[in-house]
Amino acid sequence: MEDKFLNKMKTSFNLNVLFKFLFVFKRRSQKSLSLVLNLIIFHSILFNLT
Repeated sequence: MEDKFLNKMKTSFNLNVLFKFLFVFKRRSQKSLSLVLNLIIFHSILFNLT
């Protein structure tokens, strides 16, 4: 019984940490991500025009 509970606690803790990390990472990488996306869109438009 206790083992299952501990495993649940560990799992939820890991998930929380993961989500926090993803959230922070997403906020930090938003600028670079949008830059990359803009480049990709720009390139695809160029290729479509030619």
